[in-house]
Amino acid sequence: AVQGAVGEERETNPLVAVPRAAGMTAELTKSFLAGLKRLATGDVSRKQLAGPIGIAEIAHNAFERGWHAYLTTLVLISINLAILNLLPIPVLDGGQALMIAIEGVKRSPLSLRTREVVQQIGFTMILMLMGLAFWNDLSRHWSRFVDWVRQSAGL
Repeated sequence: AVQGAVGEERETNPLVAVPRAAGMTAELTKSFLAGLKRLATGDVSRKQLAGPIGIAEIAHNAFERGWHAYLTTLVLISINLAILNLLPIPVLDGGQALMIAIEGVKRSPLSLRTREVVQQIGFTMILMLMGLAFWNDLSRHWSRFVDWVRQSAGL
């Protein structure tokens, strides 16, 4: 083990570092899923959901704190996106895996109509989620934008 710049211990032995990284990823995954559950149940405000603008701001703030914070934030974002992709929402990979599992249990393919309906529902869910995230991003900055327009127009 090597002492890091801020007093944190960094492991240089891959036989120790890889299991440690896997454990840390599992802990982050559990934490993310708990947060997702709290978001779904309403324990956490849906205004906490961020879209591309919010993610860029988070990454920028982390970058200002240094490379380690920035890379850690990018890892967190990647893990979050991977987990979201594995959720059983039909358009995502997790939804595809679920449909394949259903076909395996059923021992026959789902009808084309069933697949279409399920895909449309999944696509609608994703669009609604993206719309909420974009709305949250834009509403956080709306007042600054209005102030900028007023200032530019001399109002």
